[in-house]
Amino acid sequence: MLFDAAARAHAYAHAPRVHALLGARVPEAIPRNIGAAPVLSLRPDFQLVADATGGYRLVATELEVCPSAQGVAGALQSGYGLAGDLVAEMCALLDGRRLRIVMASAWSEFMWDQLAFCAALEAEGAGAWLMFDIPFERL
Repeated sequence: MLFDAAARAHAYAHAPRVHALLGARVPEAIPRNIGAAPVLSLRPDFQLVADATGGYRLVATELEVCPSAQGVAGALQSGYGLAGDLVAEMCALLDGRRLRIVMASAWSEFMWDQLAFCAALEAEGAGAWLMFDIPFERL
């Protein structure tokens, strides 16, 4: 269902008003990469929110196309005795393309996980870029 929503939203990506909204206050140095390809990876962020019954419910607060916490996912696979297939599955999904991971410096504590994941992809013949909103030297 999330991929369907992303696919429907993609249809509006080239509408002038939506394009202007999505590009508002985005620094020129950040590459634009809007294409016709479908979304292949989507990860929601969930928050627990109190509801009117005094209970809690999960609310999706973000839909992210940038993968996150591969190091945590790998540790969980290992800890629960599952097949460590994250790198192989991502390589198959990429199908020769390079993965672009764009991160905000506010989340730079995940940099080492991301760099390790990039190295693992490179070792399997795939590639990735890790990009931040500030020069890497300032992190």
